Amino acid sequence: MTAQGGGLDRLAELIAEAFGLDSDGPGMPVLASVVQQRMAAEGIVDQGRYLEQFDGASLADAELRRIGDLLTVSETLFFRTRPHLDAFIAEALPERLATKPGCVSILSAGCATGEEPYSLAILVREHLSPSDAGRVRIIALDLDRDAIVHARRGRFSSWSLRETSTAQRARWFRADGTGFVLDPTIRDMVEFRVVNLLAPDPVLWHPGTFDIVFCRNVTIYFTERALRLMAERLADALAQGGYLFIGHSESLQGVTAAVKLRHAHGAFFYRKPLASETRSRSPMQPPHSERPPTIDVDAAINLLRYERFTEIESLTRAGGDDGEPPTLLLLARAVALMNLEGPACDEANLLCDRIVAMAPSLTDAHLLKALLCENAGANDAASRAYLAALGCEPGCAMAHLGLGRIAQRRSDATKARDAYQEALRLLPTEADARLVLFAGGFSRDLLMQFCRSELDALLDQWPAVKP
Repeated sequence: MTAQGGGLDRLAELIAEAFGLDSDGPGMPVLASVVQQRMAAEGIVDQGRYLEQFDGASLADAELRRIGDLLTVSETLFFRTRPHLDAFIAEALPERLATKPGCVSILSAGCATGEEPYSLAILVREHLSPSDAGRVRIIALDLDRDAIVHARRGRFSSWSLRETSTAQRARWFRADGTGFVLDPTIRDMVEFRVVNLLAPDPVLWHPGTFDIVFCRNVTIYFTERALRLMAERLADALAQGGYLFIGHSESLQGVTAAVKLRHAHGAFFYRKPLASETRSRSPMQPPHSERPPTIDVDAAINLLRYERFTEIESLTRAGGDDGEPPTLLLLARAVALMNLEGPACDEANLLCDRIVAMAPSLTDAHLLKALLCENAGANDAASRAYLAALGCEPGCAMAHLGLGRIAQRRSDATKARDAYQEALRLLPTEADARLVLFAGGFSRDLLMQFCRSELDALLDQWPAVKP
């Protein structure tokens, strides 16, 4: 390795440590060109001399921050990803206003030049009464100081308004030369701050602070460690019953169990359950019945269908003594344990190992192992388990779907595309019981819609992977 190459590697490590940016992520392949750009700005010709300054650099180094700014893409637009905004205005905002007294706090994390938080502010003004709109507080954060200055200025190009309706453009913007100036009443609704999302800040990230969080197309740049830290921080700062919106090409599957995936208004997003919801389901669930005195596979699967995990655990634990329980019942028990917090997760792993040992050629045993590994962040082990499932049954749609998630998390667009396409092809014939066990409450149709949505996002982000 050359000295300069080693210097770039050290710089990449510093950037990962300071900002969580992945050296294999979307922005990092241009690190060398960003270094050349900064050298030209500082009048430095020798790359080795430029890189020497990072040998003892602190994570707060100003030059390191400038490079971090240049490595992230800040291009955005008003009213981006309309389905997310539809879910925000039709479900998330009304629910939080109805259930929480006082102020409803909205966070736009990674806000770039402000189009996202200003879009939310416009929707608040358009859809709420003045008194309810006055209860909404919007905070917007970004690492890039120049982007925050631009956002506070409130002046945008016609390109930023390309998804803005004619009526909204006329109502909320004033033409000014070649640009458009945002109405001051909207500008005043958003508080902008320069913040490194990975830096500790006990006040900002105080538990339960935010009711709705938008953090879209931010974690695609992150290392696995940074992704987990950010997911835990956002989930902790989200109020119970709060909503989290992330980008179409991002997923929290296997990253955190603190928020639950939802689908409504044509969008996928997350919600943090209320305390009362962690042990009970909605009024639509079937009435409780007397617990059967003996092991009943059909009863366990039916309870699993309605996510009544505590009852499944009790039912299977209280089963009869007529020898080894049926494998499907053990799988149902393990899935229930996997969805319960605390020591139950450890028991799920032990039970999974037992099932694999009992039935090494059982596809579902390897699927269970893969999910447990994925939830623990062990992506390599999860990949091996999904491949083992395919070794037992090449036409297993859920295994292809899992491999697609992992490849997407690793920014391997080609593998993710191929896996999602295969999952989409195979899902119509996937066994119902397998979907109940491993689809996390999603129906067959929603899983297929998820695959289509992720494929669209992949092709949009990485056009080169188009067939």
